[in-house]
Amino acid sequence: MMFDFEHRLSELASQTVLCIGDLMLDDFVYGEVARISPEAPAPVIAVGRQEVVIGGAGNVARNIAALGARCLFVGVVGEDEPGRRLMTALLSEPRIEAYLVTDRSRPTKLTHVVLNSARIDDQTSFFQDLLGFRHSDSTEMMEFIRCCADHHSVAFARGSGPSLNHMAYEMPNFDGLMRGAGRMKQNGFNIEWGVGRHGPGNNIFTYFIEPNGFVTEYTTEVEQVDEATYVPNTVEYWAKFPGRPCRWNMAGHPSNRLRAAMGGEIFAPPAGEDENLRCEEVMARTLGR
Repeated sequence: MMFDFEHRLSELASQTVLCIGDLMLDDFVYGEVARISPEAPAPVIAVGRQEVVIGGAGNVARNIAALGARCLFVGVVGEDEPGRRLMTALLSEPRIEAYLVTDRSRPTKLTHVVLNSARIDDQTSFFQDLLGFRHSDSTEMMEFIRCCADHHSVAFARGSGPSLNHMAYEMPNFDGLMRGAGRMKQNGFNIEWGVGRHGPGNNIFTYFIEPNGFVTEYTTEVEQVDEATYVPNTVEYWAKFPGRPCRWNMAGHPSNRLRAAMGGEIFAPPAGEDENLRCEEVMARTLGR
C-alpha cells in the first residue's frame, strides 16, 4: 500500500506537535562580491541587507506551523537582547505556543577569543586590513581589536604561539556570571582567576580550565564602543593605569596552572595521551589533521 502523503498532510491541521530544542537567531547577510582582496585571495562582499530569523529548533517549530499543525515549543533562552528578540518573534507566530525558560546563568554568546602569537603586528594588520576589524587598545602584553560594538572580539597575546590563550563566553549580567561560576565550582572546576574587572574592556571576569585543558572565561559588562568618539589607549596609558591587573584590586593574579594553560600547555589530556601536548596539537588531533 502506497503512503498517501497528501492525505497525511491534510490531517496535520488537527494535530498538536511538541517541539523541544535549542533556540538561536540566524543572521543572514546578503550582498555582492565585486573584487578580490589584494592582501589575500579572499572575496570582499559589499553588504546590501541583513535578515535575522528564528533558527535552530525554532525553525523546526515554524515549519511545523507552516504545515498547518499547532506547535507547542519548549526551550531555554538567555536573559539578554537576543533572548528577548526570540521571545517576541515566537509570540508573533499564531500557530506556535512558546514555553520558554529564561536562565541567566547560561552563556549567551562566544564574545571574544585571545590567541597567542609571535607575530602580533602581522596578525593585527591582517585582521584590520583584510577583515575590517578596528583597533581598541594596546598593552604591553596584548593587542585588542573588534568587529562590533564590544570592546574586543579578538585579542593577540605576545607569546611563542600560535596557540589558544582563552575563549570568553558572555553572561547576561553579574548575577548570571556568579551563578554560572558557582555551577562550575560545584562540578569540580575551580576559579583559577577572579572574580575581578579587567582594565581594557572594563569587563567582569572569571577563568576556569575546562576538561581538555583549554582556558574558558565567563565575562559580562563588556565595554561598548561608540565608533564616533572612541579613542584607543596606548601601552603607556595602561602601564600607568591604577588597579592592575584588576580594577577592583580584588582578583590578584592568575594561578600558575592558568598561566601555563594560557601559554598553550594542556593540563588534562585524554587518558593515555602524552601529557606534554600543546593546545594546537590537541586541536589538530581532534580535527584529524
